Amino acid sequence: MSWKGSKKNVLDKTLNKENSESLWQYMTVTKVGKESNWSSFSSFGSNVELSSVSALPQSESAVVAWTENNGLFTKYVKRSNGTYSAIQSISPSGKNVILSNGNNDFSNIKAMVYKTYSTAPYEILKSSTSFSAQQTSQGTGALAKDNSTDEITEITYGRSGVISKNGVEFVFAVGNITLGEEKIMFKPFVDTIPITNISELNERLRTNSFKLNGNSTVYLSNYYYSVRPSVADTALSETDKASFRLELVEEKTNKVISILDKGSFDKFNLNTNFDRSYELSCQGISEGDYYLRIVIESEGIESCNLNDIYYQADELNKEKYTKIGLSGETSKVTEYALENNYPNPFNPSTKINFQLPESGLVTLKVFDMLGQEVATLVNEVKDAGRHSATFNASHLSSGTYIYEIKVNDFRKTQKMMLVK
Repeated sequence: MSWKGSKKNVLDKTLNKENSESLWQYMTVTKVGKESNWSSFSSFGSNVELSSVSALPQSESAVVAWTENNGLFTKYVKRSNGTYSAIQSISPSGKNVILSNGNNDFSNIKAMVYKTYSTAPYEILKSSTSFSAQQTSQGTGALAKDNSTDEITEITYGRSGVISKNGVEFVFAVGNITLGEEKIMFKPFVDTIPITNISELNERLRTNSFKLNGNSTVYLSNYYYSVRPSVADTALSETDKASFRLELVEEKTNKVISILDKGSFDKFNLNTNFDRSYELSCQGISEGDYYLRIVIESEGIESCNLNDIYYQADELNKEKYTKIGLSGETSKVTEYALENNYPNPFNPSTKINFQLPESGLVTLKVFDMLGQEVATLVNEVKDAGRHSATFNASHLSSGTYIYEIKVNDFRKTQKMMLVK
């Protein structure tokens, strides 16, 4: 199965592009069914408009194709021997790609698209792309190498764990992991075997091993958020909890060297959407093999799923990464600050970062240009450190708004622009 799905666009946000227009990303989502069991999710692409699949049931293989950016790009992946190929381009590009039946042979699968620059009735173009090229298997969690010359090499990889109860979902993910020129992949697994509990989910939330020494620097992105928090009052009990840790582990001893990040949700704490890109300095580490993993824990929540994420990405702006050491701590905050919201202008959501050198009662409010309060984003005691809040203005009109922070003796305002 394949379809167009959406998720919070947190991995793209790590690219720090000032012209970002949306906090949502539209992707092609796939699942594989085998003997009444459904696989974990895999998702591909960005700015996806339509998805199509041609399955070869006897060999458990398939071609999944999709269009992006109003038909500017048409792409596909092949699934064979339980693995996906690299992302490839279909020629010519166009809108609404459609795949034919393959009759259990890749060479029989044909593609057609609508001409991008035509108007209704749309001219149909037959693709010249052959789907019969061989691929080298690398296992689920790592895109396999395809012999096609049209391979798209700039791919971002991520893996997320999802746990849910009665429609409320909690997503914890890590991706964009690089060490020098090496892109760190995730441990392969058989994706047609269902995940029945959190212990099995945690086994799949780890990367392959990679070598580190005291001079190594690892770049990565980490994010977590809740889905449908509005139904939590009836969906969750007061004892339901979900938490995670992002750990760096020594391969030889399975010893946790560093907890790089952690977060938690419960019935009364559901609106925190967190994402950050880290530059990890390995100064002081013993030379050897290591891996990253997410460890999820919960009380009262047992429904689990997994999502592999593959999509094309621009070069990351490493100047925007938060620098941390093996302690997982950033440099100590010594002064108050209220940063410019990102993105700005925005529609409909934007993130506001602030920092505190000491704990205090924080109020963060949004006002219109007449001075009328339109939202309270924070009204609680916060510890010293760096914090963020998300402002969703989907119910407001376009225009300029003011956000103001008050904590202890510190007070500051900033402007932001909502454009719909």
